[in-house]
Amino acid sequence: MNNLFPKRFGFFAKSIIRYIHRSAIIKEAHYEDGGRTILNVLNKKSADGLLIDSCNRMGFTLNSGAFIIGPIVIFPKAILSWDIESSKHMNRDSLCLFSLLEPKLDIVVIGLDNDKYIPNAPFITEAREYLNELQIAVEILPVKKACTVYNFLYTDNVNAAAALIPPVNMETVMQDPKLQPFTPPALLNREK
Repeated sequence: MNNLFPKRFGFFAKSIIRYIHRSAIIKEAHYEDGGRTILNVLNKKSADGLLIDSCNRMGFTLNSGAFIIGPIVIFPKAILSWDIESSKHMNRDSLCLFSLLEPKLDIVVIGLDNDKYIPNAPFITEAREYLNELQIAVEILPVKKACTVYNFLYTDNVNAAAALIPPVNMETVMQDPKLQPFTPPALLNREK
């Protein structure tokens, strides 16, 4: 077989043999399960931890199917209800929970209820300074982005927590089919 390549392909014979050999190795390495590609959905596979599937004006839906109403502080294995009215009410007292935890968190992701806050708003600056004093990294984002960042950090095995306040804008509510406006059947009949 090797004698055929030099006669037919001349100068390129050695590179063709090298290419065929490499492609056989690559195919074997990438398709270890009988040539099939395997897809793992992280939310379904991470049953031992808590991830956030969606958020709306009422609260948060978790990968376990549970729906949590209101602001929350979420850890990889626990959820706490967070007694805060809105992002504007965030201060040192509302964040003191993070000073009590052992082992110390690597990062806290704070999800604001509105994406229209300016980055140097007094409550944002105070929260950032307080968590920096505790030597905890902080990321302050709109709540939808904060949920995504928390899920990413969790799947990367980072010691993280998220303090999340449900969004106030109506467009988020309308995207969740469970929270569509309810019209009683009696009113439906009157409209016709």
